[in-house]
Amino acid sequence: MKRLILLIFVCFAAFAKAQTNGVDTAIKFDHVITAYEKHWVVLKKPDTALYYTFGYVYIQSDKGFMFKEAGQFEIDQKNQYILRAGKKDKYVFSADNADQFAPARVIRLRDTIGGMNSKQIRLPQAAVLPSKHFKELKIEDEPKWIKPYYTYSDTLEHNYRWGCYHNEETDFTVGIIYWEKVYKISPHYKGVKVPMDNAAWINHQGIEMKLGSAYNSTKQYDKAIVLFKDAIRNDPTNLGFYFELGATYRGKADWLGAIDVYKRGLDQIKVDKSEFKSWMAGFISNAYTDLKNDEESKKWRAKSLEYSPCPSCVY
Repeated sequence: MKRLILLIFVCFAAFAKAQTNGVDTAIKFDHVITAYEKHWVVLKKPDTALYYTFGYVYIQSDKGFMFKEAGQFEIDQKNQYILRAGKKDKYVFSADNADQFAPARVIRLRDTIGGMNSKQIRLPQAAVLPSKHFKELKIEDEPKWIKPYYTYSDTLEHNYRWGCYHNEETDFTVGIIYWEKVYKISPHYKGVKVPMDNAAWINHQGIEMKLGSAYNSTKQYDKAIVLFKDAIRNDPTNLGFYFELGATYRGKADWLGAIDVYKRGLDQIKVDKSEFKSWMAGFISNAYTDLKNDEESKKWRAKSLEYSPCPSCVY
């Protein structure tokens, strides 16, 4: 009986050791890969995989977040990182995955082919690579090749682009920090085209649309109202401003405010039929529904169909 108990204990100890072998408990995969700009990272691997993939995360001005793979490694019983070079990873970093075999991969949450039904993916989890293992993996604190990607002369364009990439791939709060710097200097800055602009159903180019939309997404409605009212005063023909300001009032459950904005937006549309005209009338109908005014809701729903270039289409 004692021998049986001893045998069970030994087996259990061996099993426990096997479970921790190849795992560094200091690595915490708490965030997606885009949370670690300008850092060496290790990607979370499947439980069945023996090797970890590691590389450097940075932003390329015309593309956005990038991951440059440096190799793979395994962890031995002494917690040493053993480099395994030359192995291609199988991680997916973008919705279209067009560059899956490139040394530097674009990281993008959604595709950029346009339309309201853009494809999205779940980005891989990552963790900062512990610096004490850099020597084992033959890497420097900061790679020499990274410097040109962070050399720029136009601060407005730089902050605008970085705000776009962080807002799209990381979180709104980081993007807002960059965009507020732009807005403070140039509140009507037209911006530059970035890849994710193609995936939007409405043109969000320009600092006012970017920052105001981010305010809406973070429920900073009062800031958004001030911004969009000023934007409309500066350019009353931009229908996007009316759409976003209307969304701001809807976020505050101010249905009368939303109705007023959409009606002013309709006044800017001189054609009989357009998608924008139909959408605005539809939003007015929805607002009246929330106000329990069925008569006005039906009236504006009919107008939405009347204004639509494709009444049978479902939006």
